[in-house]
Amino acid sequence: MRLLALALLTLACSAQAAPRCDSLSVVYSAPHLVPLAGHVSIKRLAARPVRELDDSDPEYKPRSPQETAAFHRLVTSDTVKGGPPINVIEVYTTQGPKYAWRLEFNELKDNVEIRWLNDDLLFLRAWWGRIVSTDLLFEVSSGRFLYVKEANHGRMMEPCEEAPTK
Repeated sequence: MRLLALALLTLACSAQAAPRCDSLSVVYSAPHLVPLAGHVSIKRLAARPVRELDDSDPEYKPRSPQETAAFHRLVTSDTVKGGPPINVIEVYTTQGPKYAWRLEFNELKDNVEIRWLNDDLLFLRAWWGRIVSTDLLFEVSSGRFLYVKEANHGRMMEPCEEAPTK
């Protein structure tokens, strides 16, 4: 009886061998763990904002590369003081056709990461927890997201085995 139990235990352990660390990756998919509805909204503004973020703040880099568009944060999450887990970001043109948008993110773990790719495309990454984030590509001229993918980092948290050294 002991021999049978030992054999079953050995078989169960070998069937659950940890994956190799170099094979783990982030899994991208359409948003399903955190659906955009109820978490992200876009509203067109009637006019460009009058107030602009102070240019001396190096963290936000609010102006686009050719300075034809900008963004600023109206509301940020204060996770230390237990503030609301939201971000409100205004994105607008500073020259040429007048476009202005308000992006609202709710139920965040941390503030949205924002980076200009060019004068019309803004990359945003919203973290909903330690494991799941959403990558978004916002087009200023159309006021819509061209790219939306949920990134699940859960596989990166699994135990893994190092590759053997040569």
